[in-house]
Amino acid sequence: MSRKGNSQQRYHFRPCLEPLEDRTAPASVSMGTAVQAGSVLAVNVASPGISTTLIVENGQGDVAVEWNGESFQFFSGISNIQVVAQGFGNIVAVYSPAALATPETLNMTLTGLFNGLFYHLPNGGAKMTTQANVQMPFIPF
Repeated sequence: MSRKGNSQQRYHFRPCLEPLEDRTAPASVSMGTAVQAGSVLAVNVASPGISTTLIVENGQGDVAVEWNGESFQFFSGISNIQVVAQGFGNIVAVYSPAALATPETLNMTLTGLFNGLFYHLPNGGAKMTTQANVQMPFIPF
């Protein structure tokens, strides 16, 4: 039996490593800020899904704010809270375990298809004025 071809021909294989592209994907992207200017606390929250904002205050102007599962941020001397929530849906919850010592104002702008406001303030204290501006996007059928 004869073999065809040149037995002197060699095939060279050289292994190499090639970097793969990053395949990690975050579960959700959450952005937010809380900034105090004097007695005004401005909270801006955005999320591609449901945006949640929790505001807890002690009735004396001390406020803790949390959004979309992030860590609480703490502020003092607050009498006006402004919330702008921009998500597919927005839920804002305001809770105070004690009656308000001084009047407060809560202004909200909620832009999304599903919006909700929940608040609990004990009776017997000062009044909280609440103003909500709900902007729902137009979806043609």
